[in-house]
Amino acid sequence: MDDLYWNREFALVQTDGDEDLVLELLELFVQSSVEVGYEQLMQYMRGGDVEGVVSVVHGIKGAAASLGLETISELCKEIELAGREGVIAEGASFNRLGVLLEQVKSLINRAA
Repeated sequence: MDDLYWNREFALVQTDGDEDLVLELLELFVQSSVEVGYEQLMQYMRGGDVEGVVSVVHGIKGAAASLGLETISELCKEIELAGREGVIAEGASFNRLGVLLEQVKSLINRAA
């Protein structure tokens, strides 16, 4: 299982070098994607709602990409592509995503 890869330099470019803003955006990502989005994603996965999975994972993918959270963005892309083909990715992908999302919390603690 891969560890979280964060392209910090990319995130800083997106915020014109404002480290406080990067930290604030990471905290918002945790609130929206980790605490709310992942739980919703798991509900859709358990219920077999492919459209719901695609919708939520697409949002997480975009938010992660804009913050340089490349491992999360790439995994979400894989889950989204499977969903667009009408297939819900295997549970291991969702579990891995959960682990990576939790690692963002540790990233924030190290960056603060």
